[in-house]
Amino acid sequence: MSNYETLIPSTWAEHLKGGKVCLGLDVASTIEDKSNPSSLTVMEQWEGVYYERLVVRWKTEDMDVMESIIRHVLKPIAKSYRKALVVDKSNEKFAANKLRQRLSGEIRVIGFAGNNNVIYEGEKTDAKTAMGSAYCGALEDGLIAMPSGKWLRDDHRLVKRNGAKFECKPDKDGNHADTFDS
Repeated sequence: MSNYETLIPSTWAEHLKGGKVCLGLDVASTIEDKSNPSSLTVMEQWEGVYYERLVVRWKTEDMDVMESIIRHVLKPIAKSYRKALVVDKSNEKFAANKLRQRLSGEIRVIGFAGNNNVIYEGEKTDAKTAMGSAYCGALEDGLIAMPSGKWLRDDHRLVKRNGAKFECKPDKDGNHADTFDS
């Protein structure tokens, strides 16, 4: 049994209610000489609310380990409920493309490029800002239920608004609001 199998027991999926399940992945990169973790969020839509059923983060440079973690998390989710794995490919296009190839029979993999221009609420902006604004709005409106946990709350609070943009400076351990992005 791998360490992640102990840390992420398959019983986590007992909280699923049968709604649509999407996963978000923020792939690790290096920020200001520190490696920040990858983060994976499993979100289920159920009765008008989006529940973050599992939020995990890890550090590895090994693509095989990342793929194994994702497969382990997917295993207890019936394929009929798996809608998509959205991978932030802003800085990690290679990882996003590799995961699309490797997981093609398991789940639809969508690469998300945060620097693409989009129209959000009638304004031209980049996709990352639009996604962050939509996420914050849904949190404020009570449409997203987050698990409790100081580490998760602290990671989300690393995000600061600078006008319409979202910014983040890594903490002393290299965390970089990765769970906010996933």
